Amino acid sequence: MECGVIHDMLSGPLGDVLDTQALISDVSGAGNNWAHGNYGYGPKYKDTILEKVLIMRDKPCSMLR
Repeated sequence: MECGVIHDMLSGPLGDVLDTQALISDVSGAGNNWAHGNYGYGPKYKDTILEKVLIMRDKPCSMLR
């Protein structure tokens, strides 16, 4: 996500429940263009996303809802 979007999420009412280690940001985003996000940013961040997913999967959950 774009840095501005992440900042808004962290500043919002649910900011305390978000794990900042699981967030991935970039300067510009795909906006409303799904193809650009899928074909441009997807391959660029694939390894980073998979790494974070695996870390979060193995991390114990203290607030399961």
